[in-house]
Amino acid sequence: MPKPRSPVKPPAPGVKCVLLVVDDDAARLTAKWTLTNLGYQVEVTRCAEEALTLFDPALHDVVVTDDTLAGITGTELGHIIKLRSPRTRVVLVAERGAPADRSCLDAVLEKGAAVWGLTDVLQRLAVARACPQRRTLIVPHGTQAAR
Repeated sequence: MPKPRSPVKPPAPGVKCVLLVVDDDAARLTAKWTLTNLGYQVEVTRCAEEALTLFDPALHDVVVTDDTLAGITGTELGHIIKLRSPRTRVVLVAERGAPADRSCLDAVLEKGAAVWGLTDVLQRLAVARACPQRRTLIVPHGTQAAR
C-alpha cells in the first residue's frame, strides 16, 4: 500500500511565474522540479543573455539567478531586470554571501542552502510585497524552511 503524501505547500500568493537562471545543470533541474511540484510556473535558462531575451515583466514575477554566471553576472542581470521592471523581485544565489551592491536584490540565498530555502524566500517576498520599506532578505547556507 503506498504511503500517503504529505500536503504540498501552495505557491506564494502573487507569485505565478519564476524565471530561473542557473548554469549548473543539476541545481537548475532540481530547483525547477521542486518549484513546479509546489505549483509554480517555472521557465529556465542557463545564461543571463538568454534570460534577458526570455524576460517578460507581464509574465515573470520573480527572477532567481546564480551570481557566478559566465558573461553577465547575476548581480548585473538583477540591475538590468530592475531597470526594465522595478516591481519584479530578484533573488540572487551567491557563493560567498551577499555582494556589496545589493540595490537591485530583493533576497540573497547562499549557495548550498536547501531548495526549501528558496521556497521560503518566495513566500517571504510575497508577504513583503505590500511592505513599503525595501530590505534585502539574506538566507545563509544551512537555513531550511519549515516543511
